[in-house]
Amino acid sequence: MTKQEIIQKAYGKHWEAVKDFVNMEDGSCCGVEYSGWKQINNHPSLNEMGIYQEDNFAKTWYDPHQNKHFWIPISLENIENNNGWIKIESEDNLPTDTNVNYFYCQMGNFSNRSTSAMDLAASYRFYKDSNAELTHYKPVEKPKPPIY
Repeated sequence: MTKQEIIQKAYGKHWEAVKDFVNMEDGSCCGVEYSGWKQINNHPSLNEMGIYQEDNFAKTWYDPHQNKHFWIPISLENIENNNGWIKIESEDNLPTDTNVNYFYCQMGNFSNRSTSAMDLAASYRFYKDSNAELTHYKPVEKPKPPIY
């Protein structure tokens, strides 16, 4: 699925009501809503759409610099960085750093083992035209040393 399809799916039955207010980069919905989530300036209100009462649907915050409230379905948290995964669009965006190992996704599942950039590129080329192609990779973060 594309990022846009994931965002639309996260809003589910509410998509038609909110689509004009959703930022398609990070999935957040902007509303100029104050004191009890009242609707102002034709922005959708969480209460009026029945979303505010739904458990675990929305995370909300207020941005004083923009003087606006925002909310986002919890399932879209970290969509702006794809939880650290990099989508493989072509060979051009495969990793090149040979000092780092990488986790990878293949057929929608991620590997529990890591691999080098060279091996990842070779696997990508091998599986490129099959149903088992590699779709994403993520650098393995070096753990911080213990404090004591």
